[in-house]
Amino acid sequence: MAPGERQTLDYLTFILSSVSPHDFYNCLLSFKVVIFAGEFPTLQNKMRAILRIEVEAVRFLKEEPHKLDSLLKRVRSMTDILTILRR
Repeated sequence: MAPGERQTLDYLTFILSSVSPHDFYNCLLSFKVVIFAGEFPTLQNKMRAILRIEVEAVRFLKEEPHKLDSLLKRVRSMTDILTILRR
């Protein structure tokens, strides 16, 4: 074996020995990503349900003061009418 070939072989051995432990972690990481990808639709549906509830809450908070003001005006109007009828 020529000296240049020996250096190349040593270099490749070094690269492979340093890559092997990382290969295990890469495989483990790939496995976890597959698990998370499988859980994503369930998580997405839960998030949609939560967002739907939050949108309803925002709508309620936006509309309710107007409804309460309208109801208050009606109560005042009825109170005025009852006051007039008492006289």
